[in-house]
Amino acid sequence: MVGDQFGKAESNVSRKAERGRTMKYSRLVGLALAGMLTLGSQRLLAADLKYPFAESSLRGVVKSQKGEPLEGILVRAKREKGVMGRTVASDAQGQYRFPKLEPGRYAVEIARADGLEPARQMADIQDGRESTVDFTLGPAKEMDQQITSVDWLLNLPGTPDQIKLISDNCMHCHTGTPQNFRFDKENWLKVVRFMRGTTVHGAEWGAISHDPFPGARPDSESPNWEEENALIANFLTRVRGPEPIDLSKAKILPRPTGRSTRVLFTEYDIPYPNAELHDIEVDRYGMVWWSDWRWPYLGMLNPETGEMKYWESPPPNKPEVRPGGQEISFDKDENPWTPFAWSGGVVKFDRKTEKFSAYTFPDRAPRRFLSLGTDPARNRVWFHTDDYYGTYYSGFFEPDKKKWTLYEIPFKPGKKASGIYGDVSDSKGNRYLMKHRDSDIDRIDVETEQLTRYPTPTPNAFPRRGDYDSQDRIWFAEYNVGQIGMFDPKTGKITEHKIDLPMALPYGTGVDRNTDWVWVELYRADRLAVLEPKTGEMRQYWLPERHVMGRSPRAAPNSTADHSIIWLGTLPKYGNAKLIKVETW
Repeated sequence: MVGDQFGKAESNVSRKAERGRTMKYSRLVGLALAGMLTLGSQRLLAADLKYPFAESSLRGVVKSQKGEPLEGILVRAKREKGVMGRTVASDAQGQYRFPKLEPGRYAVEIARADGLEPARQMADIQDGRESTVDFTLGPAKEMDQQITSVDWLLNLPGTPDQIKLISDNCMHCHTGTPQNFRFDKENWLKVVRFMRGTTVHGAEWGAISHDPFPGARPDSESPNWEEENALIANFLTRVRGPEPIDLSKAKILPRPTGRSTRVLFTEYDIPYPNAELHDIEVDRYGMVWWSDWRWPYLGMLNPETGEMKYWESPPPNKPEVRPGGQEISFDKDENPWTPFAWSGGVVKFDRKTEKFSAYTFPDRAPRRFLSLGTDPARNRVWFHTDDYYGTYYSGFFEPDKKKWTLYEIPFKPGKKASGIYGDVSDSKGNRYLMKHRDSDIDRIDVETEQLTRYPTPTPNAFPRRGDYDSQDRIWFAEYNVGQIGMFDPKTGKITEHKIDLPMALPYGTGVDRNTDWVWVELYRADRLAVLEPKTGEMRQYWLPERHVMGRSPRAAPNSTADHSIIWLGTLPKYGNAKLIKVETW
């Protein structure tokens, strides 16, 4: 363990950055979402499970060109020049219905109908009247533009090894990207060399990629580097070269049916360009907070009023370091904390004064802080950190003492590096680490400081990003094997639940502690899944767009089993980020 002290920097003081540019801290930008929707904070009515809202302003029917009703089609209504939209799903009769909308002119469009050609109409919504907009949908004209990355990969011509090559190298953090560009062989090779040789997960944009091992050399110096690049580029040229392949008979994964169509999405546009929301969190008052992994912004949405604000956090006190944060957690006063993701350190935002306090890790070397969690009872801010070369630490910062305490996470026998992809503090302050390379869960006892390791039953499961339930059980995603894992500290055992979807790739979990339902985002398939642990039932919902890379499902304080309210942030490949409210019944 290492203890040290380091001073803080108040963000309301201007200072010059390394290259002479001036940063102004605590810049507030407010945006009022003009009252597009009168439903606002009203609760859905559980009496009518088909349409659980008393009034409607818009309805319609979605059918195929053969006149057959289409179930599970997502329809969006957004007011002209509005910054908030709503999306609903069609039922087994192809019918959809919106809650009451404010009068005005609306774009009514097919938000998702995988494999079918989308459509859009305009509608005038009048007070006291219910407008009707019907749709007739036919096959997609450009199939690869109207399907998810999972559907695209499952329908590509080629061997399993070729498809795995694309899946493993081009589609994890770049879901949807290869299927939206065309290049010839020469230019695909340039793209592949650049993408494999650089990383966005470094202290500087475009840093040279390398294995996370001590003394690792650049990836470009590895054996068979050019041969592997050529294999990837050749296959990309075949499937996304100048000449399109025929996907008109592609087999598309089934649309939502039954209870999975009882959903209402409210989508809030983030009020600055090029936003990429890596994480969100909901405080006990119901405010929704977000961090941006590309920009130094912390934002908040008040769902009651629709007001959105964001503030610019202070830059890390290190030269040549890019901005950006990730996970958010709250202290005993409900002040949000977030990390300096790419340099090492933590930032507190005082919700009363709207000022930041920044605490930079004393180590001046490049360092990542990707996860963060608070222990309000002990006034600790937990984190994990690494040096980009495989040496990992878990630790906590005590703001009142300005003290950092670290625990080095030992390598597993036979491993060159450790690897943590998410950590969780339970209600008692015990810390749990999701060890993706070791495929285990490490528990740090808050009283004894003892570390105990629990391997996942399925090898190479790649556990990541978890949450705790009302019984302090730890739920986490098992990315490599398409499962949800649960560690029970009372028994010391891990239980696994299979997700019924090929290439599910669950990114992370969020637990609604009012119901103990476990939510997980399946970002390659653009779906949200929920597990009810008491019954074992698992459902999947389409997200209202493809390639949005939904993150951090978090429950609202007033969420119930009859009316579940979950929030997501998005880190989209195209367009700007959104906050998405998901209501199911």
